[in-house]
Amino acid sequence: MPKLILASASTSRRRLLESAGLTPIVMVSHVDEETEFFNALSPTDMVIALAITKAHTILEQIDFPAVIIGCDSTFEFDGQSLGKPGTPEIAFERAKRVQGNSGLLHTGHCLIDTVKELIHQAETSGVKLLLPTDIVVAPTFAADATPTLVSADNIPADQMGLDIGPETARAFADAIKGCKTVFWNGPMGVFEFPNFAAGTKVVAQALTEVSGISVVGGGDSAAAVRALGFADSAFGYISTGGGASLEYLEGKELPGLKALDL
Repeated sequence: MPKLILASASTSRRRLLESAGLTPIVMVSHVDEETEFFNALSPTDMVIALAITKAHTILEQIDFPAVIIGCDSTFEFDGQSLGKPGTPEIAFERAKRVQGNSGLLHTGHCLIDTVKELIHQAETSGVKLLLPTDIVVAPTFAADATPTLVSADNIPADQMGLDIGPETARAFADAIKGCKTVFWNGPMGVFEFPNFAAGTKVVAQALTEVSGISVVGGGDSAAAVRALGFADSAFGYISTGGGASLEYLEGKELPGLKALDL
């Protein structure tokens, strides 16, 4: 599930999101708003440019799926754009100037969905991403919760996804069986509950039928295949280092291997 990031220190913006039932991560971009470039723009263009800059600044700082909201506002009065006052004295002086008069509030927003960007990057790179088409949902996180099958784009607001559906499981399994090398990280659902273990079991079975090497990575994945009755010998390798295995595939330096000069 992508995280929601508010690229703004504004308390009012944070409260607005929270009032809608959203809990954002606040990450301040620290973009210098008083540059010659921004100040040369009209108030309308300036708030949009700043919102875009703030959102993309945060985008460069994260490495996880997220929806980033960049924002900026300015008050235009008597042909002048009034930014943040900075001091109580300036705020008081401005309040006196605008008292009994009117101005124009300009607000700019930039929304970046990193998940959609990753999908676009995959398409342009010729990489095929398989995404769920059906989901098994339930109203509560419980072993005896009643499972319901819905399409992936139609999950009811009062339900939560606890497993992939049979159509998705078959598609994943078919793709896996045709591969020579497979790294698996993370169960498909809440395998601890029998009602929501089917997707994980189908995928695990497919890994046992790979003609090349299959690697099960991560403590949850290792626990899943064992809990579902698969022998360790059915897979090429089982590792409890899920996050580490993914970082290794990304080409990142692992402290343990570095210490061993490997």
